[in-house]
Amino acid sequence: MSSILENGFARPNENKMPIKEAVNDVERVDFFKGAVQSLMEAMTRDGVDVRSYFVWSMCMVDINHTV
Repeated sequence: MSSILENGFARPNENKMPIKEAVNDVERVDFFKGAVQSLMEAMTRDGVDVRSYFVWSMCMVDINHTV
């Protein structure tokens, strides 16, 4: 049984970006798509028993603190 307790992606100085630029975050979306795809492959192909997956994102923290 496995748990992924921390996985995330931060861009340098994203808290200084205009909000429209910060939320148009293709790099972060691509990162998490790849991470989830790899996780699913490990589960289906290799039989890894993953019970939880937790994501963090500096963008979410910064936006919540500035709103």
